[in-house]
Amino acid sequence: MIPRRLMCHRAVLRRYGRGADLSRSVLSEVTLTGIRVQIADNRRHGVGYKDERRHGVMYCDPVNTLPEDAVIYDGDVMSAIEWYGREYAVTGVRYVYDGERLHHMEYALGEMR
Repeated sequence: MIPRRLMCHRAVLRRYGRGADLSRSVLSEVTLTGIRVQIADNRRHGVGYKDERRHGVMYCDPVNTLPEDAVIYDGDVMSAIEWYGREYAVTGVRYVYDGERLHHMEYALGEMR
């Protein structure tokens, strides 16, 4: 379990579906609390282009993160979090164990365009 004082962030989790016309529609929306989000800039500049995408990690744990039953990433349905007005797609998950006990989860985030 990550110390509660470090799990001080909140974000809106949205799960998206695709319509027949390939438009994105929100299937569900919930506010996550007791999480930690760290975002980093990845800036690339070249002749004639400028790319400023952001990526990051969202940390959740089985005790502090609420709601406990929120499905954040399952690989089948697109999930995204809104963090300070920007939306980041959840692109993967890594489960971190302390022996045989689940310690926390790390969700990879990439800025949506």
